[in-house]
Amino acid sequence: MAKSHGLLPIRRSIIATLLQIPLVVGLISSGCVIPPKHFLVHEASPGILIGTQPTKDADLDILHARGVRTVLSLQCLPWNVRASERLARAQGMNFRHVYIPAWPLEPSERRVKQAVLILKDKSLQPIFVHCYLGHDRAALMVGLYRIYYENWTPDDAWAEALRNGFKTRWALRGLRTYFWRHCQKPDWARDSPITARKRRAAQRGHI
Repeated sequence: MAKSHGLLPIRRSIIATLLQIPLVVGLISSGCVIPPKHFLVHEASPGILIGTQPTKDADLDILHARGVRTVLSLQCLPWNVRASERLARAQGMNFRHVYIPAWPLEPSERRVKQAVLILKDKSLQPIFVHCYLGHDRAALMVGLYRIYYENWTPDDAWAEALRNGFKTRWALRGLRTYFWRHCQKPDWARDSPITARKRRAAQRGHI
């Protein structure tokens, strides 16, 4: 019996290692472990910029020159998150982090909602959103933002994501599946009746 108890931690360690193999394989096949050659950033929408993971002070200098106030990281690996936060704080920028995995399973709606609402928050804009390469997780958030708040059709938002490099391979199936299962505006993205009336009045120049 003593031997059996002594083997339990070893068995758990082996099981934990085996469970990580599909994730590692998925990351490799998706291209998420291949570092970007250069820091890339472009404006996706007024007040929202999208790009690759910033890795050095010069990258944040570029964001600072473009007036960025907030960096939103969608990264999962803690050392990448800490690196982004350190660089952003050093420039006096706000930093937000939402854990969005890039793998065959869908991200949770709770986390996607959190990320999209951060993008919508005018007090945080201009905001720079990034994952690792800027093609997949960040593109998903921008695509949903366009549908929910800019009245894009799902087909148009999806086509833009593909043009910008969104990968449709198996390892990232969760992102693709989430997009098409949530491409209709949810209740949490809708204005309250009072807010909607104020917005329409403001557009007409009444307030």
